[in-house]
Amino acid sequence: AMEAELALVREKISAGNLREYVDGQCRTRPWLTALLRLLDREYRYLERGTPITRNVEMLANSGDSLTRPEVVRFARRIQERYTPPELDVLLLLPCSAKKPYSISQSHQKFGLALGKYRKFVHEVIITSPLGIVPRELELTYPAAHYDVAVTGHWDAEEMKWVSGCLEDYLSKHRYTAIVAHVDGAYRQICEMVADKLGLEIHFTNTGSVTSHESLRNLSKTMEGLCTGRKISETKRKAAMLKAIADYQFGKGAGEILVPDNSEIKGPFPRYQSFCEKIQLATLIPQYGTLAVTIEGAEMMIPRNSYIVRIDDFIPRGSILAPGVLEADPAIREGDEVFVVGERAIGVGRARMNGKEMSMSTKGQAVDLRHVKTK
Repeated sequence: AMEAELALVREKISAGNLREYVDGQCRTRPWLTALLRLLDREYRYLERGTPITRNVEMLANSGDSLTRPEVVRFARRIQERYTPPELDVLLLLPCSAKKPYSISQSHQKFGLALGKYRKFVHEVIITSPLGIVPRELELTYPAAHYDVAVTGHWDAEEMKWVSGCLEDYLSKHRYTAIVAHVDGAYRQICEMVADKLGLEIHFTNTGSVTSHESLRNLSKTMEGLCTGRKISETKRKAAMLKAIADYQFGKGAGEILVPDNSEIKGPFPRYQSFCEKIQLATLIPQYGTLAVTIEGAEMMIPRNSYIVRIDDFIPRGSILAPGVLEADPAIREGDEVFVVGERAIGVGRARMNGKEMSMSTKGQAVDLRHVKTK
């Protein structure tokens, strides 16, 4: 029985859904459930071993999902790294069952109601368990890769967590007008935060958020707020890539990979950042993160973050752990990393976290994509 269970656990690890398996199995014993909750409190330890992206859906089947490392990390990065676009009208929207939100019927209706004024509005989605999801990050894991049990009822812990995320965001970022097209628990959360921060929020729904009357009210409200404003399409696209870069690498990364004179090419969601005809980064829609070119890596390396320092050799294809001299402790499995050596520099995806790279004596550390010899 033990051998069979170990084989199953290895399969779950390989598939990337060990957490979901443990989440289900521990419910058979109260002390096992307690152990999982205690483990989640050890955020620093658990988060270090949690990949930045996964190929499987993140299932939020219980209240314990609020303390999952992926959820807490996403919320913290929005608090500490995220840079919103330079727009002064905020629109708060409810989440949808379909991910990413943009392809859902409800959000497509919201987009049609906003019409030509949509580019002047900053959209933020309220959701559990992630808290808030700015529209620029809706493709970024786990925002486009989660599913949650929907009953129509929000418990006190959910309300506290989500309202806390929204409160933190609105206390740091100011807008001249805040509009909320929400109902039910979403509206309660907005009202709680507005009362606490002393903000005025305009509610546009009358009944269902997708009713003709509600959508017409949303359209008229935005027309009144946004008439006469101007913004270039390039600036709007650049703001999205800048937000992703800051979320991924830390504040200031967006200014490097998407400078003010950059040109954004390609159809959504495969945007590409060019500066003086040199490509710096590409948005990967599968994970909602940026893949950096070797030219972009050369610009990012002086920041001295997400750096993997290697021995005196020219890497080919991949870098094994024994060849790593030092790695940034902030690196997580799946991160875009910048390789620096005496004879070459490169860029690729981390196959283990930074501490593992520095300590391991075997295994693939980095899956290289581009290499440039010095």
